Amino acid sequence: SESKNERALIKAVIFTADRTAVGVTYGGELKTQPGNNSADFEFDTSYLIPGRYSVDLKLYDEDDHGHVVYYDQCRGFTFSIAECEAAIHLRHWFNDWGNAVLPCFRQLLR
Repeated sequence: SESKNERALIKAVIFTADRTAVGVTYGGELKTQPGNNSADFEFDTSYLIPGRYSVDLKLYDEDDHGHVVYYDQCRGFTFSIAECEAAIHLRHWFNDWGNAVLPCFRQLLR
């Protein structure tokens, strides 16, 4: 049987240029084997307004009770969301409310 410490989950925490946390995205369980490992991942940036961002990567595990153990973490990379015609309304309408425009909420029927 697999021991709990053999599992590694990954998440990426997204920050603005001034290190204000914007959000987190989860990558699930990494497929690992003995030796060096690598993984590719992507996440949807369409909810971010134009600007500069950085991403911290965190390797961790979580037990059935919600207790988290962090194995490693690092500042991963920086990226920019460019100003463009489609994003002009994001900067104008949403800049006072933060750096992310969330998907529309759904009305639940009773």
